[in-house]
Amino acid sequence: MGDKMRVEKINVYQAVMTLHKPFRIAYGETREAKTVFIEVVTDTGVNGWGEAPPTSKITGETVDTVVGAIRLMAGSLYDLDITGYMDVYRVIDATLRSNQAAKDGLVTAILDAVSKSLGTPLYKLLGGGGNIIRSDVTIGLDSPEAMARDAVSWVERGFRAIKVKLGGPLEIDFERVRMIRDSIGAGVEIRVDANQAWSPKEALKASRVLERYDVAIIEQPVHYRDYEGLRTVKWGSSIPIIADESVHTSRDAALLASMEAVDGVNVKIAKSGGMLEGLRIASVAEAFGLDLMVGCMVESPLGIAAAAHMVAAHGGFKYIDLDSDLMLSDHPVRDSFRRERDEIILGEKPGLGVEVDVGKLVKLAEIRVSKPQPAI
Repeated sequence: MGDKMRVEKINVYQAVMTLHKPFRIAYGETREAKTVFIEVVTDTGVNGWGEAPPTSKITGETVDTVVGAIRLMAGSLYDLDITGYMDVYRVIDATLRSNQAAKDGLVTAILDAVSKSLGTPLYKLLGGGGNIIRSDVTIGLDSPEAMARDAVSWVERGFRAIKVKLGGPLEIDFERVRMIRDSIGAGVEIRVDANQAWSPKEALKASRVLERYDVAIIEQPVHYRDYEGLRTVKWGSSIPIIADESVHTSRDAALLASMEAVDGVNVKIAKSGGMLEGLRIASVAEAFGLDLMVGCMVESPLGIAAAAHMVAAHGGFKYIDLDSDLMLSDHPVRDSFRRERDEIILGEKPGLGVEVDVGKLVKLAEIRVSKPQPAI
């Protein structure tokens, strides 16, 4: 794969990004997003960038835990040739349990640097061909009238799939979907996401009602640990059931698939530890005949670009939900990808193709990758 490449230093930064308006889902509201940017500095002079969006209610991480995890994982990188990125990923993954967003940011930065050094876009390094993917856009929880207005606005901007956040009470959820369908007509796909808000009984009732409005999928209807509940809903619903919070790793995907508990899985690289584990989840899901979805946290165009490169590399994702950059009124990323209507178009620049405005970041740590000291 060419000359060896080693990490000399890791710079860790924080960005605080404001949203156009509050974004509400079943278990919380976001007004601003605190995210962590990771810069891998290599001995070849080629640096890479990654993003680690801490989401405490999903991965249990905060800005502080991400910084601490990066410090620990940095010690495992000493003397590793990162052009052998699969071996490097295995070392990183074995260093800490969980800390998935931190792993994602570090792995992404390493892959960005390696693909830059080879002069190729990251999706091509990982085996992909096409560089255009089509995403939905998400409507946060609000009154039925407000959500319908938002849906119409996005359809007018060219989106052909709308993801609708639900969260009860059921009758209001049904009114939300009814008003959206009535407002946008029959030609636009509706996907709904309950974010664990329903019991299995409620989810079965919801599937029967939502069927009237031609809903394409129901995402994570019940609590993430309720595998039997997922299975009950899956077998009682005419609408496909997609697991999100229930699937962090390929092992989770294999378990749910072997139980025949879902129709598909939502891969989020900040939830899985990076795009290499994301691709492994996709392989497991495909082997069991499950549909593939990709999603995002509230993250900048850097994180969206990383997930888009994974999708372009794989080529088999059916449902694309990469839209959080559209929620942001300000962020520190330049030249990541181009949007045309509902399409994300990746460029031909090496790596992720992103530039980061360091002037908009707050430096949290500078971590030297040096030989670990023996324990005393």
